[in-house]
Amino acid sequence: MRFTVSVVLAAALVGSPVVAVAAESVYASLQLIQHDDTTQSGVESVTFHRVKIDAAANGGRTVTVQPLWAEYQVMGHGKHRVTDLDQREPGVQPMLDALASGFRTTVSAKDEAGVLSPVNTRVWEQALTEMPDATQWQLSCENVLAMLPQQVPAQWNVGQTHRRTAQSQAHGTVSVEQKVVALTPTVAVLDFTVSGKALKGTGRQAVRRSDGMPVETRTTLHRDAARGFPSTTETSHVADLAYEPFLEPMTAEQYRQQVASLTDELAQPPYSAPSGRADDYTASKEVESQLDAWMVSADALPSFEKSLRFALLPDRDSARTQLAIGAEARLGPASPVSSVLEPTLTVRPRSVTLLGRDGKPLPDLEAVRILSSMQMEGRHKVAETSPSFPFRLPLNTTEQQRQALDRIRMTVDVEVHRWVGTEVIKPGEASKVNPSVRVSMPAPHRITLQNERVQPAESGGIWTSVVPLDAEGKEIPTRHLGVGPFQKKVGDSELPLVWEFRTQPYWNEIAAERPVAALQLRHYGWETLRREWEFRRVGEDGKLLD
Repeated sequence: MRFTVSVVLAAALVGSPVVAVAAESVYASLQLIQHDDTTQSGVESVTFHRVKIDAAANGGRTVTVQPLWAEYQVMGHGKHRVTDLDQREPGVQPMLDALASGFRTTVSAKDEAGVLSPVNTRVWEQALTEMPDATQWQLSCENVLAMLPQQVPAQWNVGQTHRRTAQSQAHGTVSVEQKVVALTPTVAVLDFTVSGKALKGTGRQAVRRSDGMPVETRTTLHRDAARGFPSTTETSHVADLAYEPFLEPMTAEQYRQQVASLTDELAQPPYSAPSGRADDYTASKEVESQLDAWMVSADALPSFEKSLRFALLPDRDSARTQLAIGAEARLGPASPVSSVLEPTLTVRPRSVTLLGRDGKPLPDLEAVRILSSMQMEGRHKVAETSPSFPFRLPLNTTEQQRQALDRIRMTVDVEVHRWVGTEVIKPGEASKVNPSVRVSMPAPHRITLQNERVQPAESGGIWTSVVPLDAEGKEIPTRHLGVGPFQKKVGDSELPLVWEFRTQPYWNEIAAERPVAALQLRHYGWETLRREWEFRRVGEDGKLLD
């Protein structure tokens, strides 16, 4: 079964080149395929692709798409990955070799996309001969939606429209109508519609104005039944991982329901009015002058870093080992209450180097950094079978190559916290310690707290929490509701991009048990530290943590 994103649109979105040098991006894609026949199970997939753009002859562009990792799940059944295949079986290794080489197309200066073909045609043909089912893993123009560059006009204008076409084996000539709906100094936001034989759809996309490369795309496509395949509705969410996106496939109707649910909750007690029920409220779990439970201090790093490990975990089904990384130490004391968060370190990998027993980089094994940001708790463990693994080995990596790995060196930026102090303000006053925090009171019992959203390029700042006080200076029990940045209504028919909320603050609605006389603000400083991490290999028993 095909489980990568369905993209007839992609070829039509490709535009004329704006740079002559190679460009490279890594995209993550989440897709949900639902059959119109409700008796058939839907399919969810997660995929990672590396996309390379090179200049081609006559003003065209060459696009190479390399699958890095893929997982799909038929609803009600287990998950399946391309890396689950047994490399000892006929055709598997040639197929993995071909997938690792990627698929390539040339897009002319007239926006005419050619066929997406295997880079290593000979090996692909060998794989098909030995393993006919390999066709389910083949990419076509329908598998690379939202990963190809847009044409860059001489000048961007809101209201600007574009029409492109692409040829699809399944859907004939596909027409794409695009309209620029918003502009920032660096990004253009486009709405688009897709139409073709037995195909129609809508979507929204953010692209860089400088080179037309996609930042993020949401698409909903409907396919009519054809060629023995049932009719389906496919919802996808694709993004360049350099922007640290939060991916979630959804339709415009699902988004409207999400907004309505949030709005309804805020319109009910204890947020609309005090509920009069003590069970609706709890005292703050924060301890004054100490870090909050989820925060990590710089003092916790040395012991944590000394415990970094990796292991090659045996997998009986695929006859290969699976790489896993982790840490044996904690980042702070373990909480006796399961509902309280453990100290969690925000990590931004900058580079990954694979070392052999001689301490030198392995010459024939590449680590492709996937995640721009990840979270690590104490006694953390994550394997490459998870989409949360921070880097990927080529799909055709052999067991011999894996066994040569002795160390993993990773350059990272990590976020650490420190206690700054408290500040008591009256309702309506602003903080003098943290001018960027916004605290308002829409009602005597209600507080809206908004901390500035941390941008990837920032190196430090202040995080603030609030504790309401009564007239005697005593803490008032509260109820909290976190409001996600993409839960703000943008339009009746629009499904906004996560990118459109990139500057929205961290938003927390707080309901107090009784009227608030004053607000105690608790301030925590945070900063980014550059660290050189080394994961050393543990024993051959396959255990990463005891």
